[in-house]
Amino acid sequence: MLVSSHILTELEEIADRVVLVSRGRTIGEHAVADLIAAARTPYRVRAMNPQALTDALRQRGIAYSTAAGCVELPELGEADAADLLADLVGAGVRVVAFEPVGSSLESVYLVTTEERL
Repeated sequence: MLVSSHILTELEEIADRVVLVSRGRTIGEHAVADLIAAARTPYRVRAMNPQALTDALRQRGIAYSTAAGCVELPELGEADAADLLADLVGAGVRVVAFEPVGSSLESVYLVTTEERL
């Protein structure tokens, strides 16, 4: 089945493979799982004690910003995000939310098309 959409967050949930098109030309064909594993996306974190979270990030030299009661982190790959989460929990930070901001597929598409402009 072929599905064409500009709503990449939904495609990420239903597609096994994607063909990326920019300016009417195919720029890549990939397995969605491979793209997600390689993607770098910003993350949002919330902890029971926000000060403990920001202290732990500062100690690790990780840049962050705060917005709406959450801490926003720069782009991370899945493996780096998993390692950071394990590290924070291991340091006693009680993390209650840790999630990517946006879609991995969207991030890959934007990076891929930026390089072609």
